[in-house]
Amino acid sequence: GRGWGQGATHSQSLQATFAHFPGLHVAAPASPADAKGLLVSALQGSTPVVLLENRALYELEGDVAEAPTPIPFGQGRIIREGNDITIVGASLMAYEADRAADILGEKGIRAEVIDPRSMRPLDERIILDSLRKTGHLVVADTSWAAYGFAAEVAAVAAEKGFAFLKAPVRRI
Repeated sequence: GRGWGQGATHSQSLQATFAHFPGLHVAAPASPADAKGLLVSALQGSTPVVLLENRALYELEGDVAEAPTPIPFGQGRIIREGNDITIVGASLMAYEADRAADILGEKGIRAEVIDPRSMRPLDERIILDSLRKTGHLVVADTSWAAYGFAAEVAAVAAEKGFAFLKAPVRRI
């Protein structure tokens, strides 16, 4: 995750850089269960994989099944159902998006929170299905807004879900 100024491998968000390489799967788990499931998929598959972990998530705890159950790359998950706005956030931003949805809920706004789990391949279907329902999209990423993961999700919304948009996509 960006911050702290400790060089590219410690303080930058390299998901967009790695996602530019054809044939490489790039994922950033947001929960302990996803970390295990994506690692199992990486070990069982034949495609090269980069798994990026945000160090800010190391303090979080969660249930993890004992069985080595793979989570397929390109299969996102809905963290929270909602009808008013879609928030897409990967890795730490999935957790932060869920916290933001709590705050929005206090104001009567029901946010749908999506964790794509992998950046490449990207689960475009889950994003577009949610956008069709809510008409509003915010994408949260730990990297720069321009040229990164948030820009890619915004491009998917603009190219494939433009008819569903009631307002411009926001990247944070």
